[in-house]
Order: sequence, then structure tokens, then C-alpha cells
Amino acid sequence: MNIINTNIEKINFSDIESFCDEQQIEGVQLEYKKEFPKKGLAKQIASFSNTRGGLLIIGIEEDEKIGIPKSYDGVINDGKLLERVHQYASQVEPIPSYQATATDEKNGKVFILIRVFEGEHTPYFVQNDSNIWVRTGNISNPIDHASPDALELLYKKREKAEQQRKIQIERTVEISKAAIERQEKKRIVAVSQGEESDRLRIIDKEVGSNVSMCNVTLQPYFPNKNFIDPYQLKQSLEKLITSNYSYTFPEAYQVETIPYGTLSCHWRSNDGFVQIEQIFGNGLISNARDLAFIDENGNRSIYLAWIAITTLSTLQAAANYYKLVGYQGIIIGNISFENIKGSFVRPIKPDGWSLHFFEYHTCLLDSYKWEINTDTFILGNKKSLDSLIRDIMDEIYVSFNYSPPGEKLYNAFFK
Repeated sequence: MNIINTNIEKINFSDIESFCDEQQIEGVQLEYKKEFPKKGLAKQIASFSNTRGGLLIIGIEEDEKIGIPKSYDGVINDGKLLERVHQYASQVEPIPSYQATATDEKNGKVFILIRVFEGEHTPYFVQNDSNIWVRTGNISNPIDHASPDALELLYKKREKAEQQRKIQIERTVEISKAAIERQEKKRIVAVSQGEESDRLRIIDKEVGSNVSMCNVTLQPYFPNKNFIDPYQLKQSLEKLITSNYSYTFPEAYQVETIPYGTLSCHWRSNDGFVQIEQIFGNGLISNARDLAFIDENGNRSIYLAWIAITTLSTLQAAANYYKLVGYQGIIIGNISFENIKGSFVRPIKPDGWSLHFFEYHTCLLDSYKWEINTDTFILGNKKSLDSLIRDIMDEIYVSFNYSPPGEKLYNAFFK
């Protein structure tokens, strides 16, 4: 069992025993402790945060010479083990991103698993400790403050991560433009060849010229590793699919491989609808969809229900994807909306509300953006994901001058 990349809440006592039977060696991302150290775990949590993240298991005694499990009986469950973990984590500054859980009991004992994510605010310090701790090999070591190169690396880690994510986003924009241009060339050829008929009407407007694109983008905080190659990713898309209402993401057909990932671009010739899906081997997901509804009088409407459905489907598919490739960590993303100034904003409404007497608000700006800061644990946990979606939608409601609808309406809508 690959415990390093498994949701720790799904690991039981026997899983740890089997893992130890395999004689897995401690390393940069794995550490064993027989019991809680007298000095606590703040040093270990800080060092994982400063390096590549990792998993700390309490209840395993390691062979100090070679780092393999020596005995693994767990620790006595006194009911306060997780509370102690949280106390140790609170001694680290800035606040680290981590999960902690206990396995089921066996003979009154449990294993404590602590998953520490690679930190986004390096360097991480232990209170009242002048050292900066990092993982080297299978131990936590202090960085020599006289080593400017090592310190500079930690201080600039966040900056480099932001720059890398920015480059990734620019790549998706470039690919989207190229996909639209290709569709436009096809439209021009179809019009010139007189393919239009009563059955298949081809609009006379340039592809992408009359759309309001809602784009949900997600990627790891450090998108510097390719988990899967484009061909394997294309073959695995069906494992990611989520369906909500009448919407499916990602589409598993008409997909092509591109450098480092996959692309699916849909354009409807009768109304100009556009949808562009991009998924990359390093964990970036971009789901851009035209969510403008234009009536016979040319009035443009934006339905918040469709923003919610698009966002939920993308986050669920992302959870499936990160589980597939074995990534666990911080996820950074956003929801952006373009070309919507003056559009009617129609909120989610319970049955029985009168449409005739409802006054809709309009978009003040031409573009909007809402940030998404989460992690793979939240995406993979239904309760946490529901809470995340509600928080996002509350922010979107307020942005359009509506009061948040409340838990009752959300529950009914998502059900």
C-alpha cells in the first residue's frame, strides 16, 4: 500500500502493519516515531513544511541504523493524542498546513498519522528556536544561518511557486486562443462552401466573439512535477468524469493530446457556444465554458446556478484526478468571468418564487475573479467540499449585490 499518497483518513491499523511488514525506509517524506517525543513534534512539522511535505507516523519504532520499522504496536489511545498534535503544530510559525488522524484501535492502541503539506509561506520556524529546520535524508536538520544560499531558497520558494503558476496560466491562455483560431478557420471554410442548411445553421459571427467565458482553474501550489504523460492522461479521463444536473466534466470524447496535457474544444455552429477543457500532467485543470444566455431581444443573463454547477463539477473532477496521480497538497485556483458587463445576474431560486416580480441585479464590471485556496483533503472530503462550495458561492453572491442564500437553499440545490 502506498501510504505516502493515500488519504490518511482511509488508513486503518492493519494497513500500517502491512506497510511496516514491507520494511519501508524512512526518507525525506516519511518519518517514524515510537511515541511522542519529549520535545514535541514542532521541529518535524516545520521541517516537512520547509521541504517537500511528508507523513509522520506515531507508534512505530525504527531501526536507527537503517531507518526501517523495528516494532509497530501503536500507542495507547488516551483520547487526547490528536489534541497534542494540534498543540505541537500551533508552535510552528506561520501556521502549517497539515492533517492528523488516528487509526482504529487494536488492543487499546492506535497509530497517529500526520500529513504535512509542503508549505506555501516558507520558511517555517519553531517558536523559541533560532534554527530553521529542513528534511535531509531521513532526519530533520537545521540550516546553518551562515548559509545564505539555503536561506535564500526558502525565502524565495513562494515567489518561484507564484511565477511557475503564472507561466502555467499563460500557457492555457495561449492554447485557448489557438483552439479558437482553429475553430474560426473551420467556420469560415464551412460558410464559404455553403454548408448551412435548415438542419445545421452556421452563425456569421467570429468564433468566441459573443461569449461570456466562466473559467475554473486549479493547480498544485508547486506545479513543477509531471505526474502523468499526455497519452496516459487521455486514456484515464473517464476516471475523472463527474456529472451534475445536465453537465459533465471533463468530456471524455473529442480529446487531443497537446504538450504536457490534453485539450478538448467544443464550438456549436448554430449559436456560437464555446467550451475549452485543458488538463495537464502536472496537475493544472482549466475548465472554461460560455455561460451567457442571450434571449431573442439580445439581453444577456448569467445564472449563478450554472456557476455553482461548473465549479462543483470541476472541483470533484480535480479530486478524482489528484487521487489518480497520487498528489496530496495545497491547491491554488480561481474562478474568472469575462465579458459580462450589464448582464442580468439571476440567483438560485427555490420553487414557488415569482419570476415576474423578481428584480434582477446587473453586472457592474466586465470581468470578475474569485480566488480558490484549498487542498486535496478538502476536495476529497464531501463535507469539506460542500462547505468550500458554499463559501465560494457566498462570495460570488455578494459580488453581485445579493445576500448569501443560506444553507437550506444550498442543500436543496445540490441535492
